[in-house]
Amino acid sequence: MIVDDEQEAIDLLQILLKENFPEILVSATARSSTEAIEKAFRKHPDLIFLDIKIDHKNGFDILDELNEENHDPHIIFITAYNQYAIDAFKANAIDYLLKPIEPKELINAVNKYLSHSEKELHLKNVLGLINKNKSKIRFNITNGYILIHPEEIVYCQSDGNYSEIYLNDNSKKVVCYNLKNLLKKLPQPTFNRISRYNIINKDYLTEVNRKKQICKLNTNQKEIQLTYSSKMLK
Repeated sequence: MIVDDEQEAIDLLQILLKENFPEILVSATARSSTEAIEKAFRKHPDLIFLDIKIDHKNGFDILDELNEENHDPHIIFITAYNQYAIDAFKANAIDYLLKPIEPKELINAVNKYLSHSEKELHLKNVLGLINKNKSKIRFNITNGYILIHPEEIVYCQSDGNYSEIYLNDNSKKVVCYNLKNLLKKLPQPTFNRISRYNIINKDYLTEVNRKKQICKLNTNQKEIQLTYSSKMLK
């Protein structure tokens, strides 16, 4: 995805990417912060070429909003200003390119992303195998901790700084994590945050009603309906 308030800059970057990296699909472009956030939630880009000075929100503001909702894309900043480089690397940017874009620097930046992405994918696969073979996960509760196998979890619901975990035996456990931190403990990609309030185990998902924006989950005990956000359900 490319975010820049200048259409000429977007067009030039698309040309350079097409010439040098035809395998990279530009899934969306945006010229305002509002458009960038909306399209990022909808398209879930792996990589964003992000300008810093856009409108009333800058590139770092956009990044903060995405991270708050558990979207964590890779970022290559492209800007006419060099004074934000330190902030960019604090935000774990892949690279920081100055306008006008030098094709060689762009190629180096994208290759850096591709190399990083391959390593990350390998690590994710390894961690996925480890998580798949783990028996139970430890969750802290107010007076100690409990152990739950992820296959038992149907969905989780936010309760402020706590979360409620609903199990397939129709019981409920309250744990000492907000929803964002709880998701980090659950194996991916089995668990998906579908709104500000809920995480679901996709193994129990049987239907998505886009008109009503409802997810249906089924266990042997009952059917559960949860409202989802179109920005978050993958």
